[in-house]
Amino acid sequence: MSELLEYGYVPSTSEYDKYFEKFRAFMSADVSAKAKEQGAWVSDNYKGKGYFPMRSPLPGSSYGVSYGDTDGTLAWIFGTHLHAGLRVALNLIYNPDSSLVKGCKYLKQTSLVCDEETDEDIKVTSTAPIITVDGTQFIWLNKEDCEVGTAKTMELWSLELVERAEAFDVAGDHNDYAKSEKLRAQCNRFVWDLAQKNAEFKELLVPVKISSEDDYQTAIPQLPKAKEIRAAQWC
Repeated sequence: MSELLEYGYVPSTSEYDKYFEKFRAFMSADVSAKAKEQGAWVSDNYKGKGYFPMRSPLPGSSYGVSYGDTDGTLAWIFGTHLHAGLRVALNLIYNPDSSLVKGCKYLKQTSLVCDEETDEDIKVTSTAPIITVDGTQFIWLNKEDCEVGTAKTMELWSLELVERAEAFDVAGDHNDYAKSEKLRAQCNRFVWDLAQKNAEFKELLVPVKISSEDDYQTAIPQLPKAKEIRAAQWC
């Protein structure tokens, strides 16, 4: 069994499914200007949307990997793709007095998505709470849970695909997230770069533990030791 300690990571299918209905119009993501410049693919049909790797392997497969698709659904494809975008996930300590929380705003968005029951394109509208860190916008997925005290950390996904993603697996012979060292390093580096620019963001960062025991589906915040882990790894 492999256990990973990460600050930045890509979403899992269970996380995607958990928030699908609430944020359906946000399940697909726009490709940022930076990602476009780096060569990330952009859909014409779905108005600038891109696709992004996730950390969940296809059950029963030795190489199939989950991706968030341009049409707001999940896709299972090879991990060799070089033109996907990067959607970064992370956790922050919930502090209602922080400027990040106080600066939260709501974004209403309408997206063209595929209805899997009818296989037809439909328009859906969702509203999401957004926090901004030095120009990067994040969807605050569990805002209500934080506010009522059932969650101590904020679950965040980048609103856009922030960069062209490193391939999950260049050789196409595995779907083990632990072995996707370049993709994992890219996620952690993106978060670290933000932390270097924003002291409050850095102070609130919480590493998560992800394990092969459940196919990397669950990201468990390591809240009690967050400061000690940060000090050991980054200072």
